[in-house]
Amino acid sequence: MYSRTYLLPLIIISAVLIVAGCSSGTNDGDTTLSQGSGIQATKFTTERTTLRSNSNAFLHLSLKNTGGRKATDVRAQLYGLTFGDCASCWQITDNSPSCQLKSSQWACIGKLRAPRVQQNVAGESQEARWTLQAPAVPAGSSQDAKFFARIHYGYESQATPQLVLVNRDEASQQPTTSPVQIETSVGPLEFTSRTESPMVISGSGGSRSFCISAQNTGKGTVYSEQAGIGNPEGYEDKFQVSVSFEGLGIDKQRQMRMNSTACFDFQPGTVAIRQRLPITITTSYNYFFDAIHEATVTGQ
Repeated sequence: MYSRTYLLPLIIISAVLIVAGCSSGTNDGDTTLSQGSGIQATKFTTERTTLRSNSNAFLHLSLKNTGGRKATDVRAQLYGLTFGDCASCWQITDNSPSCQLKSSQWACIGKLRAPRVQQNVAGESQEARWTLQAPAVPAGSSQDAKFFARIHYGYESQATPQLVLVNRDEASQQPTTSPVQIETSVGPLEFTSRTESPMVISGSGGSRSFCISAQNTGKGTVYSEQAGIGNPEGYEDKFQVSVSFEGLGIDKQRQMRMNSTACFDFQPGTVAIRQRLPITITTSYNYFFDAIHEATVTGQ
């Protein structure tokens, strides 16, 4: 059963000047894959950390795909402050890229391409921007503001381990076994296995099990439906996993949770001496994490 502890990173970046305008995908030249990450927030800033009452503030969020797969449905939502049309509220006057059928607190980026390391092509980056009017603050006083952005995206993980199958005579020659090694594509989810290899197969084989576990190596949360802002724990953190035993024509699917173990049964048949059984593990899931930026509003 998965841990219900959700780690939501606080990313505070030094202020830079942001000019409102249309967002576009860019490559910054860095083709490095970042283990434990799919999407990273590389910037979340206002143009300065001290803002004036009733003045405009330009909030800038830069996202980059540093994992091994394309990210889909990338979007961000502002929260944590009171937004609306009142003297003490933050008013959002513009957001880009906007989201169809969603409020101005949202910015919808869409897809972000993964790095292509062999071609020396960096992962895709894109910006989201909000123009806000700061609330009224009495002259001579100040008010702290924390801008939270929850970043959602869809991702995929894949692994292709190999399980060695041996008959009993071969096993007696090499009695040492160890857990199957699994190298998962770079992202916030990682698979491991407790199944020992080589696996001894006697006679016609019968039924055997291949067991895997899933760990969240990122700083956010896997979820099965759109997560709420106030209560992310209320959303089931399930995801569907497919396991294919290549050459046997066996495909299995089941739901898993983080930090849980699932076993997939297969019938290997007769093993003459030794053979390798390639296995493909795939899963698609939703993921979110938080970014935060702090500023101060002064009265005038």
